Amino acid sequence: TTTTTTPDDFIEITIQGNAFLWHQIRVTIALLLMIGSGKEKPEIIDDLFNIKKWEGKPHFKMASEIPLVLYDCLFRDVIKI
Repeated sequence: TTTTTTPDDFIEITIQGNAFLWHQIRVTIALLLMIGSGKEKPEIIDDLFNIKKWEGKPHFKMASEIPLVLYDCLFRDVIKI
C-alpha cells in the first residue's frame, strides 16, 4: 500500500490484494482517515482482529464513494489484449 497527498487535498492510496469488496475498501479508507485525523488510535487496526472483543462485524461509517476510483484490476492467468 502506498499513499500520496496532492495539493488539492486528494489522497491516492494503492491497495494490492487477492480479493477486495467495494465496501471493504470504503470502510478501510474511512478508518485510515479517522486514524489520520486523530479520531481513532492506530492500535484500532490490531484491535479489530481480536474476535473476542469484536464478536460481529464492527460498524464504521464508510468513506464517500464520490472520489473513489477503481483504476485497474489485474487477474492471474489472464492475458490482456
